[in-house]
Amino acid sequence: MPRVSGVGSGAVGHVVLVSSELGGEIRIVVKVTTMEEIKRCMEKDVNGVTKVAKLTGIKMTTLE
Repeated sequence: MPRVSGVGSGAVGHVVLVSSELGGEIRIVVKVTTMEEIKRCMEKDVNGVTKVAKLTGIKMTTLE
């Protein structure tokens, strides 16, 4: 039977640490809303990098 060892609320949302009595495993369970927030932030970062890469590619082709 897993036991909740701690609940925290940080910058990314709620994270629950669950420790198992068998083998001393520690699992991190993240709420779905937190995962969606992380996904949105990552997509925003990827879109920004893609935009910079495209602009750099355009500038490189104009310099050739």
